[in-house]
Amino acid sequence: IWGIIDLQNVIFNISKALEDTENATIDAITAVQTQVSSLSKVVLQNQMALDLLTAKEGGVCMIVSQSCCTYVDETHRVETDLQTIWEKNPGSSPGNPVYIIV
Repeated sequence: IWGIIDLQNVIFNISKALEDTENATIDAITAVQTQVSSLSKVVLQNQMALDLLTAKEGGVCMIVSQSCCTYVDETHRVETDLQTIWEKNPGSSPGNPVYIIV
């Protein structure tokens, strides 16, 4: 038969597992966003250089005869969404975990 202390330990362990998962997910999303931001800058620089080199022909888009795709920067959306995750756990922040203890 489970006692109150046993149930408290189970709830604590579940809370800790959820927090660890939340932290790992946020770390992964942040790392991917950093990579995407860096890559988008390189791509934009390359496109500008190619447009300069191909200006007489109308630029890269004209040469490849396709509509040009441009990167839509969603950095602030990702940052806002990550902040929302932390705000949904009152009192919690990246360096200040909160555990649910009954």
